[in-house]
Amino acid sequence: MTEPVDRDAETRLDQELLDVDGVASTRPDSVARALHREPLPASARPVVTPWVTYALIAANVIAFGLEVVAGADPMSPTAQKLVEV
Repeated sequence: MTEPVDRDAETRLDQELLDVDGVASTRPDSVARALHREPLPASARPVVTPWVTYALIAANVIAFGLEVVAGADPMSPTAQKLVEV
């Protein structure tokens, strides 16, 4: 279980954190509000596109395979040989 929150102590701590750089905040509860903010709406969330990552990995594997088929050493290919391919 969590202990009850001491609002006075929390307000003092928030004020100390805001005054670290010498600039007092006009809203002492801004740190607490920032920690307990609402989740972003669906339209503001970043779009996750794992298929781009998978496509890049596949392209890299295909390019490596073509280089090996063209004669590059799979364990230690030289830059010159990769450029030739």
